[in-house]
Amino acid sequence: MNKKLSYHADKMKLVCILLAITVAIVLVSQIGSAIVKYSEYYENPYFKADDIHDITRGVIEGIIRSIIAYGLPFGVSIYIYVKGKDEKADPYKLFKIFVLTEVVLEIYQLIRSEVFSFSSPDIEDFMAFLFLLLPIAALPAGLYFLKIGKYKLFKVACVIFLVFPCIVWIQSNADFIEEITYIIEDLSGFEDINRMWLRIAALVLPVITVAAHALLLFKVFSPEPSIEEQLKKLNAELSAGTLDKEQYDEQRQKLLEKL
Repeated sequence: MNKKLSYHADKMKLVCILLAITVAIVLVSQIGSAIVKYSEYYENPYFKADDIHDITRGVIEGIIRSIIAYGLPFGVSIYIYVKGKDEKADPYKLFKIFVLTEVVLEIYQLIRSEVFSFSSPDIEDFMAFLFLLLPIAALPAGLYFLKIGKYKLFKVACVIFLVFPCIVWIQSNADFIEEITYIIEDLSGFEDINRMWLRIAALVLPVITVAAHALLLFKVFSPEPSIEEQLKKLNAELSAGTLDKEQYDEQRQKLLEKL
């Protein structure tokens, strides 16, 4: 029997806001990169006429990658938020939509990773491949643990899913402060400003994304307490005086009807 979930729309609204911020950052980054590329073309007399097609193709490919990587999660979060407003919506099914989306995105990132570019992979490449498989396997495993009622194992799977981008973030931003310092020292044009913005975006985007995922995994969806636990809570509230006898009887009757 599926583990019953509670869905919290107010927390999901915050997830949508965080993912909307990532989309806005990526949009500004794409616009800035396009401006720089086209400016270089029109200012450089050695560029050929055919080069504009390559630049345009690169801009379009960048936009498509951004839509897949950031637009898709944002769109799915909006769908979950809107669908979750319906009282008849099944939180477990909504959560499965999130899991499916993230698995598809992780597979997409795996295909685009350097792991598949090695002509003669060694043991280190194989270990890197296994490392990239972790977030792909974590969420489906967590969904299974949730289904059989093993919530502690579900939380472990979620932590594994969240740790992976943190490790990648640490590795890719080890020299961030030093590089930004060099850029600030020589902000002579829009290209340098755009370069600094891209580095800042690379620093901030994973942080916001992980925060949104953590909020969704641990706050938006939470296991519904058992009837026994809810009855104990009602008794405690009655004893503490936060519920009167009429409210207590009404809520207790609703819980007993679920048995």
